[in-house]
Amino acid sequence: MSFDKIKFEKAVGKFFIPTVLCIVLAVSAVKAFNLSNEKENVSFENDLNYGEYIEGYVYNSCKCGKNQLIFVSEGNSGKEKFMLYTYKQRDDIKSKLEQGAYIKIKNPAEFIKRPETASNWGEFDSKKYLAGQKIKYKIIPDEKSVSFVNKRKNIAIIAANIRNDIYMSLQKALGDEKASVVMAILTGDTSGVSSEVINDYRNSGIAHIMAVSGMHVGFVQTAIIKLLSRKRINYAKRNVLCIAGLFAFAVIADFSPSVTRAVLQNTYLLGGKVLKRPASKVSALEIACILQLIYNPYLLFNSGFVLSYAAAISILFIQPRISKRVFVFGKIPSFLTTGISVNLGMFPLLVTYFNSFSPIGVIATIFAGKMAGAICGLGFGIWLFGSLPFCSFFFKILSSLASLAVAGLNVISQAGSGIPPPLGSFRVPGMNICVILVYYALIVILVDRKVFTFFKKRIVVTGIVIIIVVLSVNATYRKTTVHFFDVGQGLSVLYKCDGICGLIDTGEGDTDISELLFKEGVGTLDFVVLTHGHSDHTGGFEKVASEHKIKTLIVPENSADEGIEKAVITAKKYSVKVICVSEEFHCKIGRTDMCFYLNSEMATESSETNINNASLVMFAKNSDGTAVFTGDIEAETENYMAKKGCFEQADILQVAHHGSDTGTLDKNVSIISPDYAIISVGKNNSYGHPSNRVIDTLEKAGAAVCRSDLCGAIRITLRKGKAHLWQKLKI
Repeated sequence: MSFDKIKFEKAVGKFFIPTVLCIVLAVSAVKAFNLSNEKENVSFENDLNYGEYIEGYVYNSCKCGKNQLIFVSEGNSGKEKFMLYTYKQRDDIKSKLEQGAYIKIKNPAEFIKRPETASNWGEFDSKKYLAGQKIKYKIIPDEKSVSFVNKRKNIAIIAANIRNDIYMSLQKALGDEKASVVMAILTGDTSGVSSEVINDYRNSGIAHIMAVSGMHVGFVQTAIIKLLSRKRINYAKRNVLCIAGLFAFAVIADFSPSVTRAVLQNTYLLGGKVLKRPASKVSALEIACILQLIYNPYLLFNSGFVLSYAAAISILFIQPRISKRVFVFGKIPSFLTTGISVNLGMFPLLVTYFNSFSPIGVIATIFAGKMAGAICGLGFGIWLFGSLPFCSFFFKILSSLASLAVAGLNVISQAGSGIPPPLGSFRVPGMNICVILVYYALIVILVDRKVFTFFKKRIVVTGIVIIIVVLSVNATYRKTTVHFFDVGQGLSVLYKCDGICGLIDTGEGDTDISELLFKEGVGTLDFVVLTHGHSDHTGGFEKVASEHKIKTLIVPENSADEGIEKAVITAKKYSVKVICVSEEFHCKIGRTDMCFYLNSEMATESSETNINNASLVMFAKNSDGTAVFTGDIEAETENYMAKKGCFEQADILQVAHHGSDTGTLDKNVSIISPDYAIISVGKNNSYGHPSNRVIDTLEKAGAAVCRSDLCGAIRITLRKGKAHLWQKLKI
């Protein structure tokens, strides 16, 4: 067989780029995983070899919040980005910094800090967020350490000044409120938009127009092509100028991941036309992804990056198939099929990231997208004509049109936000990776005729495969999980068994337990147990009850406990069944036996000691293992329970009263003999919890002691008598 060079080159061309993409994705995923699992107590002082000072430039980024700027140090070892916080600076220094400048910071090691790592799964993680911007550290200098250096401004500072100039023009034309909305649509800078407006846009499903994306790049490209098409410029030069214009827009938008993706993708396509080598849209998308991840593998942490590629893939693969397969009664406008395909492709990711969905947003996006395109053109027009002499007439016309467009967007957002579920926005539990994969597999089968036909012809094999998958998932599903949230000096535990979900206490309320439950995929709680009424155990109950369906609330019967009385009133407000335990209560939920015990002798007075001792003690036991939750009981109730024979061996012990020396006696711990003892306690708390004596007692009993102040959230899975522990923070 002779060697066919042409066929070989085609085969290499077909598989080379996808192969490189897979390799880059794998390497990026490994780096992201290593960053997530990096030990938190590792000293980083040796990394801070900056000497007596560091010098560099500072500018205001679209991605910065209040009192935040980007600082880029320029040293012998190259450039390094920091998130610079300015709240310690005088107003005059802060104003200079916000305008962009070269600065010198003395003794930088004193002011450089690590970004905070989230102590709960699903919480906002500053470390990952900044890593997605290629920022490793934050720096918080005092006013005496900052001095200004005279140097020529670079492109980043110039771009920041252009953004500021655009905002000043918009503010002059439209006023603060509308100018902030237009600025958000143009550049993605939402710092000037009020929280009420953002909530309306989010609830109506059109908040994405404030996140500069490929849609905006499309608007810019269309505008440039139309402007150049009327000039005597040949095809090649027109595309080159268009590429230059796209990169200029990317600079103004501070190279947000979604804009960068669209600019790289369109540059590849336009470059192919210039070179007369037509390029594939799929290859363009793959190359854009490769380049972005090579530059910064931690972009995998950036929701804008992930959602941007999900939207682009949906348009490339789902839209044409929807048009051919579903809509057989005539030609459907492309903007409608685009909206449907993007929402289908992004649905599980949107739910996972934001835990909300707005069906009305599918329709609202159709109109909002068109208006956002008009606002982009009008916004840039206001800026250009506002800076040119003798153009006040055009400036006023553009200002009036932009004002009407923003008013129209606000009407859409307010109307969409006011629509109740199920058409309006509602909270949705997050999806795990298995559900997401099954969802996308079904989408592929339903929208692709070839795949659908393949499975249809092999219906028996398909059925067997489905049964095997369901049984495998069910086998994995059958386990018990005890998840201790990190709520500081308080307690909140999620108990899950075969889809049955229960919550033991809700923390102080400072940690958003309701949001964390959605992140864990929990929308309905089969039961909530409040051990006693102190605020560090019941403070978050109101919000949990308002956002989740609770079937049953179990509380101690204690008229002296005002916190419990308040919780019962809240439960009745949301039609929750309430069970008050007076001495003992036994029930079975799913395959788990629940036993509740109360020291009724202590449920008579409202003193702090009595309320602690009147905590419900709960045993949860099934074939996987046993967990015991003791609330804040002290020695008196411990001895009372031991005397009544309530204690028994358990795999997991929630250590009473945050490890206080008032309880956890040797003789009682020896009866329970836990494999894991979890102490839910706040970092550097003023009570001195946990007691060294308590820790020694637990360790002598053979328990592995885990503390939330050191480990963050703690998750233990029990399955057929075997236990596995995960800690959020590695120590």
